[in-house]
Amino acid sequence: MPFIGSDININFPNRQFSSIKRFRTTRAPTTADFRNFNLMDEWLHVMEDQTMNTAFKLVSKANGVATWVNLTGTETVDITQVIVDAGTSPVVPDSSGNITLTGSTEGLRTVGSTNTISLTNQRDLSDFVVNSDGGEHDTIQKGINAAVSATASSSNPKVVFVTTGATGTYAESITLADGVHVIGTTPDGSFAGITISGAGANPTVRMPATGTFSIKGFNIEAQAGQDCFTQASTVTGNVIGEIQRCHFDAITNVGAMGLNISNGATGFTVNFASSTCLFEGTTVDAAFGQGVTASLINGPAFSGSAKSLEITSSANVTIRDFEITRWMSCDASTLTLFDGPMNMAADPPAAALIATGASSVKMTNGLMTVANVPAISIGAAATVTQLFSEVNNTGGHTDYVVGTGTYVKGSVLLPGAVIGIDGALTVTTILQV
Repeated sequence: MPFIGSDININFPNRQFSSIKRFRTTRAPTTADFRNFNLMDEWLHVMEDQTMNTAFKLVSKANGVATWVNLTGTETVDITQVIVDAGTSPVVPDSSGNITLTGSTEGLRTVGSTNTISLTNQRDLSDFVVNSDGGEHDTIQKGINAAVSATASSSNPKVVFVTTGATGTYAESITLADGVHVIGTTPDGSFAGITISGAGANPTVRMPATGTFSIKGFNIEAQAGQDCFTQASTVTGNVIGEIQRCHFDAITNVGAMGLNISNGATGFTVNFASSTCLFEGTTVDAAFGQGVTASLINGPAFSGSAKSLEITSSANVTIRDFEITRWMSCDASTLTLFDGPMNMAADPPAAALIATGASSVKMTNGLMTVANVPAISIGAAATVTQLFSEVNNTGGHTDYVVGTGTYVKGSVLLPGAVIGIDGALTVTTILQV
């Protein structure tokens, strides 16, 4: 009996089923092809290009579901559409019947074999990637929380990569966590190319209560009355942090501070080693915590509207590769300054650097530029040491150093009009060249 609509004849042995129908078409049968078919009916799928014919036999119609057995063992089925996660869905074939999966040599790559297409991530650097434009984690905090859930700790560090997303700005406030290192990544590798703009009453970025952390490559803004960066509400242990390639912007909003760390917990340490941060509108209260030791800031520019930096309460702070454009004070603490200028954008109220209490301040390879007020004021119990530095004090008074404490100088250049030293100071000259 020939196939319906065909002149092809197939010979069969004597059959036990009567009236077996044979059907020929250009598609394969589906589970819905049971109406008007009886068990043992046969279906021939003829490819449009005549490269392959495939025969099927109906073996079940149970529960209104057709089961067709492939008699030839193989069957090629055209893909009519592909459902995708984002963008236009479904994706349909072009005029040539093709659907193209596009990868790149830098990122996602497609690799084909006979029956398999493999997708390979060439930049599989982290399990935690944040993308505000529909990524697995659409906020930075979600990425941090996922890393914490994956048991991040100082001994089991996790990296959270943050991409630019749709706008390059994340309007949120975040709390960092022990063992979590947050890195902003931009296509061009730009400095602080991703913005965290803050939200609500929280500081924009809050440190963890204990442990280690780092944050790199962000422009961190403070909302009005908030801070760009501050410590945990309750510090429970030693904190060691690293900030690199960040810009702390607290200038544009009233009452904001760039860096405000004032917790007095015992053993509290902030280590900003190897940072290249820009702190704007910065006031540091209680010098990163009372009793702090070995605090290091590398590469910041302090430019607060009133006071750039305040160090108090027996702190030990080292600042390297800096720029300070407002005045700073050090009370009963140790401050070491390496390689940077103090160029006063406006006259401070008393001096560019004020040392009070039992403070020890040392400036090496520094430059101070100030007008109308002294460059340095030294209290009775304080000592300030200047080595291989320059003080350009341009006028308005007689002495560039005033006070009643101790001034140690070595190879200090005085190109300005003011070159005097207050007679009430105890002065020691060393290494004069």
